[in-house]
Order: sequence, then C-alpha cells, then structure tokens
Amino acid sequence: MWASQDEMWDWHIDTDKIYRHSVKPRIEYGHCQAEMSVHDAVQFIHPKDYIGWEEKLEACLEGEQDTYEIAIRVKTIDEKWTWVLERGKVVSRDSHGKVKRLAGSLKDIAELKAHQNALQLLNEDLEIKVAVRTDELYQKTKN
Repeated sequence: MWASQDEMWDWHIDTDKIYRHSVKPRIEYGHCQAEMSVHDAVQFIHPKDYIGWEEKLEACLEGEQDTYEIAIRVKTIDEKWTWVLERGKVVSRDSHGKVKRLAGSLKDIAELKAHQNALQLLNEDLEIKVAVRTDELYQKTKN
C-alpha cells in the first residue's frame, strides 16, 4: 500500500472515528488530518458526487453489500478538486449484523480521468469529421 501512495482509512462506526494513513496526503482535511468523524470527511466531497457516494455507503451500512467502489472528486490541499477512486469494505459486524467497522482506500485517479476526458474529446472530434466526410461523399455520389 505504501508504494502505491494510496491513502488507507479505517472507520470505527461506534465512535464515529475515521483513522487515515497516507504516505503523502493530497486531500486537505484541516485540523483533523489523521483522525476525523464522517461529518468532517464529507465536507471535502464534491457536492455533485455526494449523493452517489452516500448511496454506495448506505448500501454497505444497510447490509445490501459488503463492498463499494466509486469515483468521486475531493478537495486537495491547494483547494482544488481532484478525482479519487474510493473503495470500502465491511470489516466487522455485531451479532445483529450491524456494521461496526469499514475500511478502505483512496486512489488518486486524476491523471486517468484527464486521459479519459482527452480521449472523449478526440472521439467527439472524430465523429464530427466522419459525419462531414460522409456528407461530402453522399453529395458527390448524388451529383
């Protein structure tokens, strides 16, 4: 995990404490870098990504699944948004099946998202060129 520079987190639900372990933190959590509550952590999730993230988390907490994975934007130390892949897994439940602990990781996927975006733009440009060329060929064969 250390070599990947991914961030690990461990959420003890009973105490509402999330413990973070990171070689090189890129995400700014203010005064609570190594330990925080969920309330503290969610403030750094992009508003457009929050609902999807909450749905994935709730599915684990409600026992519908034991793992989740979602790409979300989070605020960095320099106050910009960056993409991360968050993965979480139920680590333990009590005797009634209620989740006691979740653990997971955050992987920086900003470069991957930039490449995906560039590829999408290239694809859109290619689609336009193909449409124009197809129309040109149609016009030539029509005459």
